[in-house]
Amino acid sequence: MHDAKLYKTYTLHDLLDELDIIECYAHPGHRFRVGEITNKQRFLYEALGVEPPSLV
Repeated sequence: MHDAKLYKTYTLHDLLDELDIIECYAHPGHRFRVGEITNKQRFLYEALGVEPPSLV
């Protein structure tokens, strides 16, 4: 978070809250499905150097 300079815009709590609202659906016998990811969430994942869940 410090390397990406996100601390200027977000507190750690704000960042975790933003990423926490991504929904994950589980169906017996199938893989997990991830709900829609917003552009803001995608930006945060990329800034942190993490691949967004829908692309994994």
